[in-house]
Amino acid sequence: AGALLLSPEVDGMADLFRPGEHYVPYGDPAEIPALVERYLADEDARARIAQAGREEVWTRHTYDLRMKSLLDAI
Repeated sequence: AGALLLSPEVDGMADLFRPGEHYVPYGDPAEIPALVERYLADEDARARIAQAGREEVWTRHTYDLRMKSLLDAI
Protein backbone atom coordinates (compact mmCIF):
# COMPACT_ATOMS: atom_id res chain seq x y z
CA ALA A 1 0.00 0.00 0.00
CA GLY A 2 3.03 2.27 0.21
CA ALA A 3 2.89 2.88 3.97
CA LEU A 4 5.58 2.07 6.51
CA LEU A 5 5.08 -1.42 7.90
CA LEU A 6 5.76 -2.08 11.58
CA SER A 7 5.70 -5.84 12.01
CA PRO A 8 6.34 -8.30 14.79
CA GLU A 9 9.42 -10.40 14.20
CA VAL A 10 8.00 -13.36 12.28
CA ASP A 11 9.93 -16.48 11.30
CA GLY A 12 10.89 -16.25 7.64
CA MET A 13 10.04 -12.57 7.18
CA ALA A 14 13.72 -11.61 6.99
CA ASP A 15 14.13 -14.23 4.25
CA LEU A 16 11.77 -12.20 2.06
CA PHE A 17 12.39 -8.62 3.19
CA ARG A 18 15.32 -6.78 4.77
CA PRO A 19 14.53 -5.51 8.28
CA GLY A 20 15.07 -1.76 8.57
CA GLU A 21 15.14 -1.39 4.78
CA HIS A 22 11.79 -2.81 3.67
CA TYR A 23 9.94 -2.84 7.01
CA VAL A 24 10.51 -2.13 10.70
CA PRO A 25 10.40 -5.20 12.96
CA TYR A 26 9.75 -5.22 16.69
CA GLY A 27 10.27 -8.02 19.20
CA ASP A 28 7.99 -6.80 21.95
CA PRO A 29 4.73 -4.86 21.49
CA ALA A 30 6.00 -2.45 24.16
CA GLU A 31 8.46 -1.17 21.50
CA ILE A 32 5.65 0.04 19.23
CA PRO A 33 5.01 3.48 20.81
CA ALA A 34 8.70 4.46 20.56
CA LEU A 35 8.89 3.21 16.96
CA VAL A 36 5.75 5.14 16.03
CA GLU A 37 7.14 8.31 17.60
CA ARG A 38 10.49 7.81 15.87
CA TYR A 39 9.04 7.35 12.40
CA LEU A 40 6.39 10.04 12.77
CA ALA A 41 9.22 12.43 13.58
CA ASP A 42 11.41 11.22 10.68
CA GLU A 43 9.33 11.61 7.54
CA ASP A 44 12.29 10.91 5.23
CA ALA A 45 13.11 7.56 6.86
CA ARG A 46 9.43 6.62 6.99
CA ALA A 47 8.96 7.40 3.29
CA ARG A 48 12.22 5.72 2.27
CA ILE A 49 11.41 2.44 4.06
CA ALA A 50 7.80 2.48 2.84
CA GLN A 51 8.87 3.05 -0.77
CA ALA A 52 11.60 0.39 -0.62
CA GLY A 53 9.11 -2.12 0.81
CA ARG A 54 6.57 -1.33 -1.89
CA GLU A 55 9.16 -1.66 -4.64
CA GLU A 56 10.35 -5.00 -3.20
CA VAL A 57 6.79 -6.34 -3.21
CA TRP A 58 6.16 -5.24 -6.80
CA THR A 59 9.54 -6.57 -7.96
CA ARG A 60 9.59 -9.95 -6.21
CA HIS A 61 6.34 -10.83 -4.46
CA THR A 62 3.34 -10.46 -6.76
CA TYR A 63 0.84 -13.24 -7.38
CA ASP A 64 2.09 -13.53 -10.97
CA LEU A 65 5.66 -14.07 -9.81
CA ARG A 66 4.58 -16.58 -7.16
CA MET A 67 2.53 -18.54 -9.70
CA LYS A 68 5.39 -18.53 -12.18
CA SER A 69 7.77 -19.94 -9.56
CA LEU A 70 5.22 -22.62 -8.64
CA LEU A 71 4.69 -23.60 -12.27
CA ASP A 72 8.45 -23.65 -12.90
CA ALA A 73 8.84 -26.00 -9.93
CA ILE A 74 6.24 -28.40 -11.33
